[in-house]
Amino acid sequence: MESNSNDNYVLVLEDRTEVKNEKEVGKLSVISSVDDKGNLKTTEAIAANQAAFLKFNNKDGLLKNFMTNFLKQFNNPTHFGLYKVVADNVEQGVDNLRTMLQSREKPESNQQLAEMGVPFEDYLPQQKNATAIDESKIDWKQLDNLGLTRERLEQSGELEKMLNWQKSNLLTIAVPIGDTTIYTEARLAFRTDDNGNIGLAIHPLRKEPQLDFLYMGYKFSPEEKEQLLATGNLGKTIEVTPKNGEP
Repeated sequence: MESNSNDNYVLVLEDRTEVKNEKEVGKLSVISSVDDKGNLKTTEAIAANQAAFLKFNNKDGLLKNFMTNFLKQFNNPTHFGLYKVVADNVEQGVDNLRTMLQSREKPESNQQLAEMGVPFEDYLPQQKNATAIDESKIDWKQLDNLGLTRERLEQSGELEKMLNWQKSNLLTIAVPIGDTTIYTEARLAFRTDDNGNIGLAIHPLRKEPQLDFLYMGYKFSPEEKEQLLATGNLGKTIEVTPKNGEP
């Protein structure tokens, strides 16, 4: 059986080697090829280059092979980011990605980027019999903001995994978005930023969005549902009414 085209995605590389501050977005381009030595080729994210894009599928093992070769070339992968974008709508997907990267400090953008991102630590060789992360460099307040504590992670055995660059099992977290708190399940992992600080990567449990129900009083049209499922973004501003009653 052939895979549904919606399962196909491309990898967008964010090259942050030339950026001057954390808020600046790096150069975005689409991966076109990689050889067994990790030499990478990219191309501009425009529809005219569609034939040159290296396409992946959730049902194949190409991503693992790609990452193995990719990491051979990049001694410091923290200067780069990799994000999955739907192959059928690359230009719109990259525009949406750029918007999220420009506001990556916001919880909602951070969560979306975690869903789209390909975490390098999942493909790096694991250190054995050693704690890879210096606990003194961890900002434990990030865990508090998600309704978690260091003690809870330690008692569950998840902290040991995370200190060795591994992802935790699914944990219930509380994500504050405006005046609302969303409770969801996610896997967590520590990773370094461009300054060598230890941050938290959030990998939410992927569930089918419930677009047939009202969202803060707003009903999505069939066209809007299709747009959201294809790109993850409406491409426009809508008015919603949160619990406080103010549109």
